[in-house]
Amino acid sequence: MAALALSLLGAANGIFWPGFNAMIGAVVPSGIRQRYFGVNFTLLNLDIGLGGMLAGSIVDVHRPGTFFAIYLGNALSFLGPLAVLLGPLRHVSGKVDHPVSEQDGVPIKTSYLDILRDRAPHRGDPCPVAVWLLSWLMTGLSGLLPGSPSAAILVICGMAVFRLGETLLQPTIPAITNDLSPDHLRGRHNAIMAGAFQLAAATGPVVAGVMLGARFNVEFIGILILGCALMAFIAIAVERRIPAQANDITTSTAELNRV
Repeated sequence: MAALALSLLGAANGIFWPGFNAMIGAVVPSGIRQRYFGVNFTLLNLDIGLGGMLAGSIVDVHRPGTFFAIYLGNALSFLGPLAVLLGPLRHVSGKVDHPVSEQDGVPIKTSYLDILRDRAPHRGDPCPVAVWLLSWLMTGLSGLLPGSPSAAILVICGMAVFRLGETLLQPTIPAITNDLSPDHLRGRHNAIMAGAFQLAAATGPVVAGVMLGARFNVEFIGILILGCALMAFIAIAVERRIPAQANDITTSTAELNRV
């Protein structure tokens, strides 16, 4: 039952996030998308924090019914958003016009492979990647001071810096992706972005578990640092392909970047 529940949760996330971000990209103007995704990410983390605290104060391993109550309450909480999506937001974006061939007027079909060939919408942001590199450096250095207060401080500060990188990433990447996506491909662009996130979330713990279980601790941190450095290099190279307007850069700043 637990495996079935987690499978359904994963399937729901696979459908929800691309559709949700595509809908937001369709109804929220480009100029305020970064602010919207920033507020959305803040509320998401607030819900996770408050939900964890609430659940922790209710559940009791000696009273299985408390777990049932928490899961039931969580399930019922989705009825409100479901009513909004099926009601006022059901037809909010209208019909999307697909481009047609100039020769016969037949709609032009675009595959996921064609979308992946377009590098501009799927690059990264160098700022959060650089922050994450610093985060893993701090975490790695804590291993040189085992059992000391300095090690604990480095780990805590490293995770705080990691969260800072997330606050830089979440408002920017979805906004840029939707700015660069035409209306008829917005869902597929968001699906690729969500798929990449879910793939990393699925494979990351497996790789970490194997490496840490084999006590490849230094190698594990080294791979994370090298990976962040490579991502930052690629992001800087790809950023030149992104129009200044989609990257929320003013004209003067864009001219300086070209120089």
